[in-house]
Amino acid sequence: MLGESYRADDSYTDLVRRALGRIAEGGLDKVVTARELRIASGLEPIAVLNRLRSRYPSCVTFAFGRGAQTFFGATPEQLVHFDGLRLQTDALAGSGPRVGDPARDADLAAELQRDPKELTEHAIVVTDVRDTLRACGAALDAPSPTRVMELRRIVHLHTPISGRVPAGTTVLELASALHPTAAVAGLPRRVARDWISEHEGFERGWYAAPVGWTTLDGRGEFRVALRCALTGPAETRLFAGGGIVEGADPDAELTETNIKLEALLYALEGD
Repeated sequence: MLGESYRADDSYTDLVRRALGRIAEGGLDKVVTARELRIASGLEPIAVLNRLRSRYPSCVTFAFGRGAQTFFGATPEQLVHFDGLRLQTDALAGSGPRVGDPARDADLAAELQRDPKELTEHAIVVTDVRDTLRACGAALDAPSPTRVMELRRIVHLHTPISGRVPAGTTVLELASALHPTAAVAGLPRRVARDWISEHEGFERGWYAAPVGWTTLDGRGEFRVALRCALTGPAETRLFAGGGIVEGADPDAELTETNIKLEALLYALEGD
């Protein structure tokens, strides 16, 4: 459909280099750089959602429409789940490839768990999420061990976080406090958001936004809109990004975004 053209993107590797330069100046620990891929064609989102559901059974598929556009995807990341008493969320940051061979994939997962750059990126997100929830009055459970979440062609470092919050708290309040996490923006948040607005070169729109549901009494669940696309009558836009910290390699970061884009591209086959 697209050949291999999307695999090379000099503008994205240049964006990563600029991010690394800004981090080296100080005052910015992490920033998430994103890119978009535009396809000059609309598509049938329900057919793609069915493929995503079968390819990524551990992810949550979502879709909503506004006018002639539909935003959809299959996200692995939970922003917050709240049952009225207890909350659950994910710290999901730090990624590596999977190749389909069990022995090699086990080695790659072990390498991810030892990689200083990926561990630093993940630790930044864990600390940010826990600090944010404590500021909301949450009494957090003891820290959980960091494990590897395995998806079809990619693995992520994953730390679940849970706890209790004060009476009267709502899932919308929790989602508002957490978004945007360091996993999709960076840290410090305001500095990272300003840098993204100035340098990224496109409007993210709904990409990386909270998407979910709430009951009238404040329970609910929100996910982070990742592995997602926006489709309309004439064009489809796909989105992917990666966390940049000191020690990141621009070519490796490009490869990571290619893997994330391919999660959707392979589900578009036939459309």
